[in-house]
Amino acid sequence: MAVKTVAKRPYRLAARADATDARRRRILESAYEAFGLRRYEDVTLAEVAARAGTSERTVYRLFGTKDRLLSSWLTEI
Repeated sequence: MAVKTVAKRPYRLAARADATDARRRRILESAYEAFGLRRYEDVTLAEVAARAGTSERTVYRLFGTKDRLLSSWLTEI
């Protein structure tokens, strides 16, 4: 007897992309705040992640390094 499973909600790639974009913007805005309050050397990715309400791992996954975060911030903001 085969068991039929039904997804609780449909998977929508567009919604996931929108959520990733929103998360990326929150991180960049948080970086702006952090870099505005403290010197570059004193800002940590953990601090930026906490300000953005996300994990440090997410910041690393999206930007890789603090240098690339700053570069993205300067380019996109």
